Amino acid sequence: MYDERNRKRSDFGLSEVFGIRKSEEVIGTNGNAYCARIERPHDVLRGFENTDWIAGAEYRVPIAAVDGPILTVVPGSVAYPPELSYPSPSHTNGPALVMRQKGRSRLIYIPGDVERTLWRSGHGDLSLLLRNCVRWVAGDEQPVRIDGPGLIEAFAWETDPGFAVHVLNYTNPAAHKGWIRSFPPIGSQTVALKVPDRRRVVRGELLRSETALPIQVSDNTVTFTIPRVVDYEIVALYAM
Repeated sequence: MYDERNRKRSDFGLSEVFGIRKSEEVIGTNGNAYCARIERPHDVLRGFENTDWIAGAEYRVPIAAVDGPILTVVPGSVAYPPELSYPSPSHTNGPALVMRQKGRSRLIYIPGDVERTLWRSGHGDLSLLLRNCVRWVAGDEQPVRIDGPGLIEAFAWETDPGFAVHVLNYTNPAAHKGWIRSFPPIGSQTVALKVPDRRRVVRGELLRSETALPIQVSDNTVTFTIPRVVDYEIVALYAM
């Protein structure tokens, strides 16, 4: 909504790219954040099959109606008194998510600060929605997949000796508050890493634990299991 000199625009700078148009000024919460109503099934809504509404965000820029929306906005409501704590109206044509696909190009725009609201609230619906959106935009092509308990962050790198996978354990009572009081260890993390055809992984090692790591190689995918993560672990994969 601003140009390179911080001058306010009348509409989105990428409105034509995303197919969106601003319809109102920013709307904040007056107690309860807006919700998003599911209008039709889609891959970005995996995991929400047994509900009609999911969580929204605290702030949003209302955008004009689009054809065939996946999610529409249900306006927020006051928090108190309880007798008035319900949305009205319960159905609008304001998009809560806009998607475009042309050839291999995929775009998603969410007109709300869902990432900020997620970090402040820790709401699982927002986390799942963002993960689903990333998967859809990427065509479900993930170079690294990790399955296991806990809340983690992961990074993967290609290096001269091979590959490195960093796993950080964020599991703690104040996970979204910016500090960690202690490190409850988490159990096994099963990792599948795709590597380029030109490289062949021959050995694995856990650098934090200073132990050898058994690996399995099939085609261009390396799979292994990290038995335990306290604060962090680094997997080194040596390749030829």
